[in-house]
Amino acid sequence: MRLQLISVGSKEPGWVSVALQDYVKRLPADWALTIREIPLARRHKNSSITAAKDDEAKRLLKCFQGNDYVIALDARGKQYDSKEFSAKLAKLRGEKFDISFLVGGPDGLSQAILDHANEIWSLSKLTFPHQLARLVLIEQIYRSWAILSRHPYHK
Repeated sequence: MRLQLISVGSKEPGWVSVALQDYVKRLPADWALTIREIPLARRHKNSSITAAKDDEAKRLLKCFQGNDYVIALDARGKQYDSKEFSAKLAKLRGEKFDISFLVGGPDGLSQAILDHANEIWSLSKLTFPHQLARLVLIEQIYRSWAILSRHPYHK
């Protein structure tokens, strides 16, 4: 199973980069996670947010293969606790899916991406900056591995 996190935007504080890489390194080879970033669409004072999100959507769609199981992160998505999250990942792993998680930029994901996704998940009812959402997602992927492996990380 291939896991990838595809996100819009690349400006992240150094501490976020360090934390992301720490969790990526902790994952075993059969849970290897690739992080891909696409640049934000240019936004101008008079530009349309919808047009910017549609531009980002075109580039996002090129980042995964047609047989990937696509999970878009959006505030309106389904929420899981950590054990439910790990059970969902275990089920998808058992079905031999490659999984692509999508995190939008400051304006979220376009409707075209949400329509294309196999599922829409929410990390919380709270709103996070997209850099922090990436970190929370990767920590939950690591926690899922820990739960499924009976590793003491998940207490």
